[in-house]
Amino acid sequence: MSRKIDALVAEYVMGLENVRWENYCMKDQLFYGGPWIDDYGCDGYQGTSKVPGREVPFYSRDISAAWEVVEKIKGEQLILEWSDIGGDDVDGPHWDCAIFPIDEKSITVEQGGWCSGEHETAPMAIAIAALKAKGVDVKALEEE
Repeated sequence: MSRKIDALVAEYVMGLENVRWENYCMKDQLFYGGPWIDDYGCDGYQGTSKVPGREVPFYSRDISAAWEVVEKIKGEQLILEWSDIGGDDVDGPHWDCAIFPIDEKSITVEQGGWCSGEHETAPMAIAIAALKAKGVDVKALEEE
């Protein structure tokens, strides 16, 4: 599920262009941009292989990539708050991320309200809330 979420965050939240799956180094990987660029590639030698663009960050798994989402949301005049809503002994989601519009001009959150994402990890909670703020229906992906 997480790479599907990453693809949606890349396109709808971060505004990356040409987000797509490519078979590269014998496996499907998620890329954006293009055209093919020099990189270390499968064989490990700079410039001997071409990569189909840049790899989409792991927004839903890596806190540093998730922080890029936080900065993007803040730049759109939205308030993002998150909290640890449980400990290791709590069943279900542990993190809650909520996004609120600052004023009427900044409303991208559906119907002018607020939205939230809950998950056992902070990066996924941030990704889910950001997608909901952009009006992306993530309910089916959350159930996978």
